[in-house]
Amino acid sequence: PGDVQMDADEVEELRRYFPRGTKNLRACLRCRQIMTKDQFVDIGCPNCKEALDMQGSEGRVVACTTTNFQGFISLIRPGYFLSRFNGLDNKRPGCYALTVKGTIPDYVLHESELEREMQGARSKRVVMEQSGDELEEAANLGSAPGSARSD
Repeated sequence: PGDVQMDADEVEELRRYFPRGTKNLRACLRCRQIMTKDQFVDIGCPNCKEALDMQGSEGRVVACTTTNFQGFISLIRPGYFLSRFNGLDNKRPGCYALTVKGTIPDYVLHESELEREMQGARSKRVVMEQSGDELEEAANLGSAPGSARSD
């Protein structure tokens, strides 16, 4: 397919999913993508976002990734022979382990979409309750939050 020029935004998007260093590397147990532990916490697994929901949860990152992997492949252009041969043809560009050892915990695998939505609703409700308390407190003072009281 020849030389393909990429603009700066495309290059930056590719770099985002390659490991930022050589320390604290972990491989996703589901898709084998290799990134640093901090990257998994910051952005989650780019291939397994919906299934494993690792973003922002160090506990889930530790549970769903492993340091016990061997070899790696750097995938730049999905769909080429090497990616198809290694079962990575539908993955986004990045570094992938050839083999990983470990299993994803049952509680993660069997967590339903409803349970995830309920956890999200609980955290939203806490924020809304806090907002409601602030409004009630402001009403008791006789003014809305952020407005000046005139007598």
